[in-house]
Amino acid sequence: MVSTVTERLGFADLGSSGSEPPETKVEQAGDDEYLVSCRRYYSTGSMYADYLILPLALADVQRTVLIESGRPGVGLPDDWDGFGQRLTGSGSIVLDRVLITHADFIERPVAGKERPRYPFTFNQVHLTTVVAGIANRALLDAVDLVRSRTRNYYHGT
Repeated sequence: MVSTVTERLGFADLGSSGSEPPETKVEQAGDDEYLVSCRRYYSTGSMYADYLILPLALADVQRTVLIESGRPGVGLPDDWDGFGQRLTGSGSIVLDRVLITHADFIERPVAGKERPRYPFTFNQVHLTTVVAGIANRALLDAVDLVRSRTRNYYHGT
């Protein structure tokens, strides 16, 4: 079975407006190494993700990090019971003294330099391409199955 790599964003925090940073406890663990503890209240599909993308303020600098969902200290409770999210694997992302290093940082464009116009559109195009690939493979499998039959029935098509 092929394992897919998915990424999920964890931006929202309970009680935050989205424009203010969520409560995060950061301990310096070394040069460009941090132990991070926080809870992101809502993240679509986080339970199915192999990697998580999180914005964090580290050493007074806003960073975006990419971490494995199975990293020690990462918890993905199935605790979302809000609107329209059944079976989406939505819930909280909980970090409990998770080691974040410089290697986990995703560099963003510097202010004043050219920035991507539609930074989240790529994710949608990527997922749509995956879905189209799955549908195409299902069609090809069905065609191969029907062609291999020696006897077809009028209601079998």
